[in-house]
Amino acid sequence: MIKVLTTRPLYWDGLQTDKMIIKTVEIGNKLRNGTTMPEGIGTLMFNEGKQKLLIAFEEFKPDVFIFVTHFGLFTLEFLQQIKWKYSKTVFIHWSGNQVLDKVHNLCWYTYEMKSCIDVVLTNNKDPERIKLISSQIKKVFTLYDFGFDPLLFTAPQKEAEIECFFGGGNSVRLNKPKGTFPHSMLRRDILTKINKLYNLEVRGGGWAFGTFGKLHGLQYFKTIQRAKITLGINHLDLERYYTKRTFFFGASGRMYLVYYIPGMEKDFENHKNIVWYKTEQECFSFLKYYLINEGERETIAKNQREHFIKYHSWIPRLNDLNSIIERIVQ
Repeated sequence: MIKVLTTRPLYWDGLQTDKMIIKTVEIGNKLRNGTTMPEGIGTLMFNEGKQKLLIAFEEFKPDVFIFVTHFGLFTLEFLQQIKWKYSKTVFIHWSGNQVLDKVHNLCWYTYEMKSCIDVVLTNNKDPERIKLISSQIKKVFTLYDFGFDPLLFTAPQKEAEIECFFGGGNSVRLNKPKGTFPHSMLRRDILTKINKLYNLEVRGGGWAFGTFGKLHGLQYFKTIQRAKITLGINHLDLERYYTKRTFFFGASGRMYLVYYIPGMEKDFENHKNIVWYKTEQECFSFLKYYLINEGERETIAKNQREHFIKYHSWIPRLNDLNSIIERIVQ
């Protein structure tokens, strides 16, 4: 039995498959999905969190250690300390977005910590991106966000109150052409126009018409469900690149209208269990059509939620991890 130690998600603690048993060490504050991550400010982890993790290593003696972060919540020195003592343990960085540093072709955090990282888990299946990462890290696999509990994150319990919802910041690069990624002006321009035409709620920083309210977990999910249609526009155009927004919005029971993600036709059926658009004209055409045609919209939303429960709730995600861990250890 392969012993896996991880810092997230908390509800995986004690779970066991035919190949692995998981121990989750709680060393930080709650995240928006109710899970935890290491305590930290900048790149410094509090001593209490460090001690909890060290005790977990000593007691559990893991074969695999998964640490999850987008930012530098572990220092290189601290990871080196653990890696030196537990040299046979496989260290996995569940990295998420992997916005690459142009100089090093890795996200800055992975680059800084790469001497301690054996495996990277990322949230896309872009062959060029994976090739770049794997040129510096031994192994790279795709494992999407933790998934959700459909018994907790339920279908909408009441009628929608607004027409559209978007969650995310306005972090554009103003000198970039509209279709140039990452951080194109497409998100800003489309949402600005939608805000003038429809009843739109935006949660995120940098918007003149949005609210920078920090919503977490179920509160965020319930806020999504206030809208008839949820909107998605990624800053990255990586192949089959799906973030937490994808899974929360997809599971919400509200139709998800999203800017086309390369390769997503391999995972979804357009106008059946999701709706994607490739141009601004398509976006506004589909938005108008589905706001008017409630029956078709609700059928898509129902199919969409069923699809996300089947493939992206926490149980199938755990099975995905089980397969990856087996390959890594072998």
